[in-house]
Amino acid sequence: MLYKVRQIYFFLQLRNPKPLQAPLHMLLYNRMSILIFTVLALTFSFTLPVQSNTASKEQLLRFARASGIYEQIEEQKVAMQSQGGQAAQQYAQQIKASIPGLPEQFSKDMAAEMEVYMSNLAELIDTKFAVNTYIELISKKLSATEIDKLTAFYESELGIKDTRSNTEIMGEWTTVFMGDLDKKMMVHLQDFVKNLMAKASSYGKQE
Repeated sequence: MLYKVRQIYFFLQLRNPKPLQAPLHMLLYNRMSILIFTVLALTFSFTLPVQSNTASKEQLLRFARASGIYEQIEEQKVAMQSQGGQAAQQYAQQIKASIPGLPEQFSKDMAAEMEVYMSNLAELIDTKFAVNTYIELISKKLSATEIDKLTAFYESELGIKDTRSNTEIMGEWTTVFMGDLDKKMMVHLQDFVKNLMAKASSYGKQE
């Protein structure tokens, strides 16, 4: 609409040598249009995307593969299954000991339930989700240049050896670390239960 009005305005100026005075509301409208256009132009200029040294997803995935993230996740799965399996066996044995006279069929039932349980544990860690979460986080800490330099190292002979060594010990390290932690935690848990039982029993004696 504004474009058509201006066309008519300029056409009349050409037909009439004497400058044509536009109506007041048209002048105000033109001034407002120019003001709005200027504000939008300035806003747009400040919101243009700034080129940054951010790594692409392809760079980040290559870095993840080179640095052994996929292998470390698989090792964590194995370690988690080992720890979870041991815990489940302990609970199963406690149930069996607390109910005397269970038939032999219970052992078969326990084995079947353990199989289902271990299968469920294997599906707890989604490798794709874990990797995507990792690269999203690491992209906020390292630039594209730094990612490329690290990738180059991890793809070198020494980097490959370092990745392989860390991957090989990760499962064993986690098992030993968590095993030691479980033992220490069990001591505190036993003290907690013992103290709580003693206090609960003292209330009965007071009555």
